[in-house]
Amino acid sequence: MPASTFLPHLAWVLMLPMLGACQSQVRSGSASPAGVTVLEIAQADYQPADGSGSSDAEAAACSAWSLDTHQAEAFFGLSEQLPEGGLHDFYWLPCSIKGRLQAEGREWAFEINAAGTSTWRSSDDVRLLGCSRSACEPFVILMPQQPVE
Repeated sequence: MPASTFLPHLAWVLMLPMLGACQSQVRSGSASPAGVTVLEIAQADYQPADGSGSSDAEAAACSAWSLDTHQAEAFFGLSEQLPEGGLHDFYWLPCSIKGRLQAEGREWAFEINAAGTSTWRSSDDVRLLGCSRSACEPFVILMPQQPVE
């Protein structure tokens, strides 16, 4: 297996045992960030890219990852809108959580990627957000190389 294929799989395998410990540190009773209310949230969905060859470790890590409405609101409160090209500072995992939220007087569909990014969509408006702060670590599976404090 080439290193470029092996390394992402290795990251999943190494992080799987830590996932349970991280999830237990998240406080579900935390207050919502001002103006963001999660209306609906689904379970994590594992969808490996075509031809990438999924693994049991990846699928297990994704199914073990979950966020409740309060955790998703806290994640959004820590996230920042990404400038054009800012998505390149983050990894991508074939695992995401979808839902709906209320913000700025309208409803948005959202998708949180397990590597710390999210996409909000409302009509023709699309926003990309990312969280590289260390406080986001309990909410995701894989953080960027150097989390910001």
